[in-house]
Amino acid sequence: MNSVEQFKENAKLNGVDILSKKELEKFGYSDENYFKKDDIAVVKALAGCADDGSVIVDASQKKWLETVVDVKDLYVLINKNSIKPNKFEAYKPFQDRKYLIFLAAESKTADIEKNLVSGVHGAEKLYYIIIDDER
Repeated sequence: MNSVEQFKENAKLNGVDILSKKELEKFGYSDENYFKKDDIAVVKALAGCADDGSVIVDASQKKWLETVVDVKDLYVLINKNSIKPNKFEAYKPFQDRKYLIFLAAESKTADIEKNLVSGVHGAEKLYYIIIDDER
């Protein structure tokens, strides 16, 4: 199994849906690295990790961090060529950056009474869009 297929499989196991880029047209998204409108946001990931279905996102600017954590639905664009077999290979080119976030699933937490709440520490729902961007 190649890295892209493994990434898709593990993302689905994490509860992350894989969508097409056409889904973003309804929000008015036009290829920005960070886009936020109402309760939805779109970000471009730096890399993906096939072994666990996670992505790496740059959060070095306050507005970028807010785009990632302060929304209901988060759509993450990931270039298929930047999906690496494991976290070490995905992280290695960006190890000199200070503020990176690994995302693998929507935010969930539960209290001692087993009340599950989504969206406390980030998006309630996470979606991946795999693109073929040769830039």
